[in-house]
Amino acid sequence: MEAIEARTREVSPLGELHVGVYTLDTGAFTSLTSRVGGSSTGRDLALGRTGADAVKWKVMRIMAAVVCAGLFWAVPADAETVRFRWPLDPRPAVTRAFDAPSPNWQRGHRGVDLAAGAHQPVYAAGPGTVVFAGELAGRPVVSIAHPGGLRTTYEPVRAHVRVGRTVAAGQSIGTLDEGHSGCPVAACLHWGAMWGPASRADYVDPLGLLAAVRLKPLQTGLQSAR
Repeated sequence: MEAIEARTREVSPLGELHVGVYTLDTGAFTSLTSRVGGSSTGRDLALGRTGADAVKWKVMRIMAAVVCAGLFWAVPADAETVRFRWPLDPRPAVTRAFDAPSPNWQRGHRGVDLAAGAHQPVYAAGPGTVVFAGELAGRPVVSIAHPGGLRTTYEPVRAHVRVGRTVAAGQSIGTLDEGHSGCPVAACLHWGAMWGPASRADYVDPLGLLAAVRLKPLQTGLQSAR
């Protein structure tokens, strides 16, 4: 079985060609460097991304688009299609959009903020298992692990579920607290999504999950932006 991969390349201001490969099933990022001439793009330079950082950023953008849009080719007939839904009802307004950090430890917005009312019910965006329900850095958080290595997080949410509980898409998992930083309305839900183990997870835009997503391994690899 081949891994799903995305590839891209970036030339640093020092003339180094960085070729990056991101592998979805392992969450691994690798890069190769060789000497050529050229420069990074203006956008990457403005954001402080050069060389390996710039190429990793571009690879992760490719993978986020592929994963979130569900644009997987050659999926086995028995592959499971999981449909995600909004974690609030009715459909909320987005008060702050996703802004991927690059690298992951840099500043960014690792999710989206959704307008809501205080104490409004919050629902699981997709089927999975609760892996965290409690306080994190002084904020109440719920985290759900979904098939295929995807996790979604919800904060500030007072949990009605315990760790280990299996939940269905649309099942109530808690109620929304007030006080999310930067919220322009009565209350905001911060909804996040990431792939891979927590120690090296890659953040993706959770709004992209609202399309159908194939979550089982593929028979053939997908290579993009060669």
